[in-house]
Amino acid sequence: MANLFLYSTLAALQSSVLLPSPTLSSNILIAKKDKKPPAALVTEVEILKENFADTWFYTLRGSLKNQSDASILTPLVYYEIYSEETDKIIEAGTAEIQPKILTAGKAGSFQKELNTAGKIRITLVQWQQVDKAIKSHKQMEFFPLETGEATAEEEPENQPSP
Repeated sequence: MANLFLYSTLAALQSSVLLPSPTLSSNILIAKKDKKPPAALVTEVEILKENFADTWFYTLRGSLKNQSDASILTPLVYYEIYSEETDKIIEAGTAEIQPKILTAGKAGSFQKELNTAGKIRITLVQWQQVDKAIKSHKQMEFFPLETGEATAEEEPENQPSP
């Protein structure tokens, strides 16, 4: 008796709110929303490794492109640096994009001093639209491990043989 009551209640509910019937669901085509590219996207990132007076310095550099039809304001990039050996996060932070206003189709860059090198993961890009609305894009993407200028200690120059 309880099943009959539930069935009649479900049938009444479906007709009142126009839920699709389980028997008709195979005939209904569901339209999928086209994914449009994010308005702001980090396109390249690298860690520059330099040795000055026997001390290593690391600089995170990258670029961000405005892929929208409107200007974006004060873009901000969130990043994580992972250890090469353990794959654990050893540093995380944010980097500001210059210039602070990116017109449609333009690119900006960022640079941030780091304490260490490792694998780079861009986690989030955040910006403000002209109408003051805050928008973001979860990028969640790893970038190349490391590039840098070679020092004499790392790569010996080709020397003529005696």
